[in-house]
Amino acid sequence: MHAIELATTRVVTMRPEDSLHHGAQLMQKHLVGCVVVARPDESGPIPVGVLTDRDLCRVGLAGGADVEKITVEAVMSRPLVTCPQEATLAEVIGIMRGSGLRRLPVVESQGRLVGIISANDVIVAITQLLQQLTEVLVIEPSLRDHLVALEYARDISEDAAMGGDAP
Repeated sequence: MHAIELATTRVVTMRPEDSLHHGAQLMQKHLVGCVVVARPDESGPIPVGVLTDRDLCRVGLAGGADVEKITVEAVMSRPLVTCPQEATLAEVIGIMRGSGLRRLPVVESQGRLVGIISANDVIVAITQLLQQLTEVLVIEPSLRDHLVALEYARDISEDAAMGGDAP
């Protein structure tokens, strides 16, 4: 399973020069906890930072900032940590764990934004893999009966070899 398969490809973006207020409005409108700050490029947006709901609270609300005048670039989370689209689930977890981030922009080889992965996306993927593993490990009843019979036969053979009475 690769990052691009886990990622949400509909990513809310904004420009670095946009206001904090605009970022808050985007989060509210799209019901998301972060907006990827990106500079436009003819081949697709290039991420330069992330504005999170936590950034808004820390700087905008708790700091008493004028959210209309402060740009996103002034408060966005830095340094930007991204995830290559071909990263495996284990690599995504490693990046999140190593950076302490719960959301990662996913980029293709040229650095263009192709999606975003949240910690919730990772949890869903792990849950699906565990479900698949559980399905593989569940033994069919007929096979289980066969295994019980083999175990019983082995026990009888061991008892007989040790001089015990077979039932």
